Amino acid sequence: MKVLVADNERLARERLNRMVGTFDNYDVVGEAANGDEAVQKCMGLEPDIILLDIRMPSSDGMDAAKRISQLPSPAAVIFVQRLKSMRLMLWLQAAS
Repeated sequence: MKVLVADNERLARERLNRMVGTFDNYDVVGEAANGDEAVQKCMGLEPDIILLDIRMPSSDGMDAAKRISQLPSPAAVIFVQRLKSMRLMLWLQAAS
């Protein structure tokens, strides 16, 4: 499966790339740093999946997802968001 990683933070993109790399048959084919770039890359690379940050400059993830869904072969969108609340992170860890 071809994966596109879209996040405005370089370190987040690197971490997502490493995570995807641990799965067989999943390859990161590109990266985007904002929503507009994510839409452009989807048009050119035709990924199967896009890991899409919700909050990004220029065009946020929600706007990009809407535009991606209108492409002839839209990628499946998985939203990613950095958790700023330590309490929420601890709750999610305990729930898993």
